[in-house]
Amino acid sequence: MSKIYIIGAGILMLIVQTAFLGCTANYGSLRGSRDVTHVFETYKILVDYRYYYSGADTEPDAIIGIDRHYQLSSKLWKEVALTSTQLKNWIDRMNQTYDFPVSPFGSSILDAAGKQIGIWYSVWDTTIVKMEKDNQIVVHTPDLPLQKIKFIDSSD
Repeated sequence: MSKIYIIGAGILMLIVQTAFLGCTANYGSLRGSRDVTHVFETYKILVDYRYYYSGADTEPDAIIGIDRHYQLSSKLWKEVALTSTQLKNWIDRMNQTYDFPVSPFGSSILDAAGKQIGIWYSVWDTTIVKMEKDNQIVVHTPDLPLQKIKFIDSSD
């Protein structure tokens, strides 16, 4: 009877692992990268990437570059024909923000297999990257700190 219990437990574990892998198989991730930080902080524009930003036009919360083989599927990011001068201005402004004790840094945006499909620059080091069909990807914008969220006064 104990062999049946062990076999049953093994099968149950296999089913749970398979279900878990099936749920996470279409998600990518961010991985901090000194090389990506260097690309942004030397104001280099990669020609094989489309650039987007989230946040204010003068002080973005994050800047991303997505490999041209992929299509960003999100209305929360604003596409921009980025220049080195604009990138320098944005990074200077991001470094002058006193809301955070850390400076912005770069990360690689990876697909589910760990292949780099984009680059990320922000003080935030986490987001959700979802791979969809036909090389469509969803990259969530970073969460805003409480200091930047404007609360509505309900006493009016």
